[in-house]
Amino acid sequence: MLDLDAILPVTRFEETVSTNALAREAARAGEIPTPGRMWIARRQTAGVGQRGRAWQSPEGGLWCTLAWRLSAAEAPGVVAGLGVRVGVGCLRTIEGVLGSAGEGADLRLKWPNDVLIGGRKVCGSLCEVVPAGGETVLIVGVGMNVNNAMEATGLATPATSLGEFLGRSLEVDALALGLRGHLHGAMTVSGLSGGWLSDARRWLHGVGGEASVRDGAGRMRQARLVGLADNGWLEFETVSPPRERLRVRSAPEANL
Repeated sequence: MLDLDAILPVTRFEETVSTNALAREAARAGEIPTPGRMWIARRQTAGVGQRGRAWQSPEGGLWCTLAWRLSAAEAPGVVAGLGVRVGVGCLRTIEGVLGSAGEGADLRLKWPNDVLIGGRKVCGSLCEVVPAGGETVLIVGVGMNVNNAMEATGLATPATSLGEFLGRSLEVDALALGLRGHLHGAMTVSGLSGGWLSDARRWLHGVGGEASVRDGAGRMRQARLVGLADNGWLEFETVSPPRERLRVRSAPEANL
């Protein structure tokens, strides 16, 4: 049995600016133990989500970051599909917490790494790749609405919390340790082998919907989402001639 306390020791804070910022600072200072480390905060004062958006992080939610060290040779394989694996890891954690109450809950992966319940956001993650002294450090931040009041989140899109969905409070620390196990699994594989792809396809949000996608010539095309390619990229089919398949990849892979 894995000793995750030894593999991924946890540092806890009552309040910090951002657990991702702490992880970046530690990575650049060479302070990440092998293979990694995790930070958990009860509150964040300046959490950041996708595309630099502010992420409100009041008490009652789960706000955490995992940092994972890799050699330059290991990094490309682990980064491939990372955002999707992290999203699936969050979904597996939530599915385990919901249990039978989750039947018919319409859990979805809003590609690559947001989690929805009934169309409302309950969890989001942010993956970063940080060069560190000839190595690569992967930084994965997760924000999950657990017991926090939704009016305090400041999100522009509809949101919910696990506590709101279940009608009861949950133990945030126990949830964090469960998530740690799933994130550890996401860091120890390459690509989307071992059930990651099938789970991502099962939970994928928006299949059949249309979006504007850039084609190989740089033109914006109206296209319909048909699913996930084997490498975890979104796969679209254009709705007007010339018909073609277009793929969209996630940010960590693009930035490596």
